Amino acid sequence: MSGRSLPGDAVRRGERLVEHRPQTRTVSLVKAIELAIQIGKGLQHAHHKGIVHRDIKPANVLLDMHGTLKILDMGLARFEQSAAPTLRPAPEGVAAGSGDVTTTGSVEGTVDYMSPEQAMDAANSDHRSDIYSLGCTLHFLLTGQPVYGGENFIQKLIAHREAPAPSLTNVPAKLNATFQRMIAKKPDERYQRVEQAMRDLHRCLQAAHAWVKARPAAGAVGSQGLSPRGPASAAKKGLEETLVLSGVSFGSARLRQLLNEDSSINAGKLSVKKVTAADLAELAGMSNLQALDLEGTAVTDAGLAYLTGLSNLRRLDLSGTSVTDAGFEQLQSFASLRRLFLADTAITDASLPHLARFTHLDRLSLRGTDVGDSGLVHLAKLRQLASLDLSYTRITDNGLAHLKQLSALEEIDLSGTRVTSAGVRALVRLLPKTEITL
Repeated sequence: MSGRSLPGDAVRRGERLVEHRPQTRTVSLVKAIELAIQIGKGLQHAHHKGIVHRDIKPANVLLDMHGTLKILDMGLARFEQSAAPTLRPAPEGVAAGSGDVTTTGSVEGTVDYMSPEQAMDAANSDHRSDIYSLGCTLHFLLTGQPVYGGENFIQKLIAHREAPAPSLTNVPAKLNATFQRMIAKKPDERYQRVEQAMRDLHRCLQAAHAWVKARPAAGAVGSQGLSPRGPASAAKKGLEETLVLSGVSFGSARLRQLLNEDSSINAGKLSVKKVTAADLAELAGMSNLQALDLEGTAVTDAGLAYLTGLSNLRRLDLSGTSVTDAGFEQLQSFASLRRLFLADTAITDASLPHLARFTHLDRLSLRGTDVGDSGLVHLAKLRQLASLDLSYTRITDNGLAHLKQLSALEEIDLSGTRVTSAGVRALVRLLPKTEITL
């Protein structure tokens, strides 16, 4: 299952989150929170079906090529109130007692991510155990390490039960408080529903965007510098020509030097201390650029004017920036745009008429914006749209009728909105093949 999928859906080729260790491939503060929210959406769907996963961990979460998470391995999942499951033997070649597998004669689950009550009585642990495991997974995404150490299985179990929870460092205080509540020793002291945890994680996400901008030198947990790959490597991996500006270390002089060294920048990650209009002006001649990620940077409306020459741009991420409706008007030349992410920006209904020009869009995120019912009428022309994120907007039941023309829509996220179950039923009648998250 995924943040938007039911258990049993096909898993696309990708990589497991266990591969995102700081020693190999780092995850920014903002990205770690976003990944945790996606996992939470998957758990929300499962919990609404009465399913407790009981083995949430990075190794059981796949990040596909489209950036969507899939929760794997339902082997320990059970319906609440069901009978106790059967213990599973250790896989061939894996020693019993390993912290990464379920072993014969041991409690079920993975000890590094297991709640204290699951270790004591797996059959009677409930959905709050999954919330604990999600908190442990968030810790891994931010630090690359499990919450508690220990030389063996027993020491780790005792640590989860008795050791004080560590504090997250170099993160906003709100995120550490949320983490502490997720991994509280007693289930009654945790979030009682995963929706509550996701609500606070969304608030942490907004705080993280502001925190990164205010503290550029230390604004990312495990941030990554420039690592350009040559055309041969890009072709081998099937990667788009892409440029990522993430807010950490280089100024415009270094940016100019890097662009002169390789004007194509095939699938590199470029970090700049503060994205200014001068920085974006250096991109004007990169006509082959297909993907541009400005998420969480200090880019403003004025800087967007320099992007109008990127005629081949297919993917643009402006999430968490200071872009407003005035700046969005300058982006009307991107006729080839396929994916647009405007989450947590100041975009309002006033920008949605301009969206109608992007007729090739197949993925659109307006999460956390001030978009309401009246703006949705302008999405009717996006006939190729397959994924639409309207979570945490002002959408109500009244606006859903405007979406009936989106026959290609495969998934829509309405969580955190004012949409009711009655509205969802009406939308199902309009778009019976669309997967809805509420």
